[in-house]
Amino acid sequence: MFRLPPITKVGKFQHLASSPEADQIFKECLKSHLRGNDPPLFEYSLAFSHGKKERRAEGFEWWDTPFGVVLKYRSLRNPTDPPLSFSAACIGFSWKWGAIRIEQIQGQRGYPEALKPLKWERMLVEYVTRWAPLLGATHVQIISGEDSEWYRKNNEALKKRFYLRYDVTARRLGFRWSDDANAYVLSVG
Repeated sequence: MFRLPPITKVGKFQHLASSPEADQIFKECLKSHLRGNDPPLFEYSLAFSHGKKERRAEGFEWWDTPFGVVLKYRSLRNPTDPPLSFSAACIGFSWKWGAIRIEQIQGQRGYPEALKPLKWERMLVEYVTRWAPLLGATHVQIISGEDSEWYRKNNEALKKRFYLRYDVTARRLGFRWSDDANAYVLSVG
């Protein structure tokens, strides 16, 4: 009897990235993390990235992880503008032993105006958390900001931002610190 080879992590990631379930999760997360009730000035979408921990497409200089999700946007202010889409933020993770480990939460340099209407860090973490069971993950982990490889290379103001972006976001979304994982952990499956 002929059997298909098992789906690799990359294959599963690519397949699920374009699934209707992933799109529905994104729409729900986006809606729940928009600030205020003003009409949207931007249209948002996601792009998925995988490969070596190096320069990859989607507008980010360096990826710290083998998998990533990029929040993209385009302005709705001028209907005659071309439908270009720009990268605003990303979340990067590794995936092993039934866990997704978030190691990169990054806004595009200069904080584009498109991020202001969103609680974007929470939105991206919630998206990965809700999407993780589709990948077969049972837990999602978030490293402490101090454990980011970029933490030690920055000044005190940026170190505070790392703390807010990783540690505070994790706790606000119900993650709990685990010494065993050396990360904040949330059970998802």
